[in-house]
Amino acid sequence: MAQAIAAMRHNYANLYGVQELSDALGVSKSHLVRAFRDATGTTPGRYLTTVRIEAAKQLLRSTDAPLELVASLAGFSSANYLCRVFHTETGSTPAAFRAAADHGPDTLKMDEIYV
Repeated sequence: MAQAIAAMRHNYANLYGVQELSDALGVSKSHLVRAFRDATGTTPGRYLTTVRIEAAKQLLRSTDAPLELVASLAGFSSANYLCRVFHTETGSTPAAFRAAADHGPDTLKMDEIYV
């Protein structure tokens, strides 16, 4: 499971889902889901969503990037999808989260972000 976790943590923005991950690891999707759940208590899909939400939170705290860019960099297909998942997972919208975040002098401006 360490390989699956590492792959999700390092490639969360580029993974399309659990099937792609299982293909990359050379195991069946059902085997990956079962083994991952047994080892971690959660499914690979849920874990990937958590990793993506944490990435989005970090971007919202540390940049002024538009939501569409935050969504893309965090692995979400659109800003609307990010908003729905973010609200479901956190109880807050990305905009409300960003407004409440402590923006220090290290916050990157859009023209400082290299994509």
